[in-house]
Amino acid sequence: MVDPNQSVTEVAKQIGQKWRSLSDTERQSYQQKYAEARAKFTEAKSLNEDEPLLELVRVSNSVRLERLSKRSVPKHVKEMIRQLPALPSRSGYAVFSREQFGHLNLAGKPLSGVQTVMKGIASKWSALTADERERYNAQAIDDQKRFTNELKQFVSQRRVI
Repeated sequence: MVDPNQSVTEVAKQIGQKWRSLSDTERQSYQQKYAEARAKFTEAKSLNEDEPLLELVRVSNSVRLERLSKRSVPKHVKEMIRQLPALPSRSGYAVFSREQFGHLNLAGKPLSGVQTVMKGIASKWSALTADERERYNAQAIDDQKRFTNELKQFVSQRRVI
């Protein structure tokens, strides 16, 4: 057990001692978990290689939300912004909450009711098993890939960049 009054260095030494005392078969399970986490990280990092494209969409979405009604934005720019692909889900939780929220009929209900619903959705998310959460996380990653592909196609067709 780790003493909360210990320094980080002392805790790191204890962890190192425990690691050295593990057998090869015990270490293998940790190394396998590391390899899986590394693969997920590498995949997520490859999604971020298109960061300039994503920045274009972030800027254009701010224009979409704030400036489309202003007359200073040319018509052809407004049309191009409207044709941008839909933004992807940022996380598995976003996919889950959108799915749960879609099952509800909240038309005409006060905002406080929506806040209560969101708290309920958050508690349902907390109650999910790791496998169930992984399914939603995988959907979010697929949505990010979809968005990246659609955005590349959009840019190549219009030669925006």
